[in-house]
Amino acid sequence: MSAAPDSETGEDRQRSQFMLIYALAAAGAVAQYAVTLETILLGCVLLWVCVLLLNRQKKAAQGTAFESHAKWITRTLYIGSVYLLPVATVIIFYFIYKDTHLAALQQNIVMNITTGRITTLAGLERIVQNYIHQYGGTILRITYICITPPILWWLWRCWTGFRRAAKSEPMNKPMAFL
Repeated sequence: MSAAPDSETGEDRQRSQFMLIYALAAAGAVAQYAVTLETILLGCVLLWVCVLLLNRQKKAAQGTAFESHAKWITRTLYIGSVYLLPVATVIIFYFIYKDTHLAALQQNIVMNITTGRITTLAGLERIVQNYIHQYGGTILRITYICITPPILWWLWRCWTGFRRAAKSEPMNKPMAFL
């Protein structure tokens, strides 16, 4: 009769940890695709946990096949967080400003305040609600169109890393963009 070992080997532990990190990073990216603020915040928390786990695993991964995974997921988090998502956000705001007549909303608010038609926050809220009713669908379409490519890139990198980590294979080019 053979007994199962109580603890995993070092490689098994690293494989499990990196697979978890990839899964958390993917879940965090998908949560950024959400509409509600709570889900977006949940995604930020998941990414923060991912970074904490990654920092803990970097030292243990040195000299192993998982060292390249630490570089790969670090690069994914860095490029996605510092470049792709902020650029997508700027593009989103540009197209919202351009395609939803945001300047007209601003002029409408200023005109109604200066003429005395708006004297309470309820009046201002009514104008903004009318604007959102008129352009809300356009705003959502613009947002989804602009945020989809960075999210798909992020998910592809997480999936690629997850598959290779599951096989304990190193990443070929951990510093590559794709």
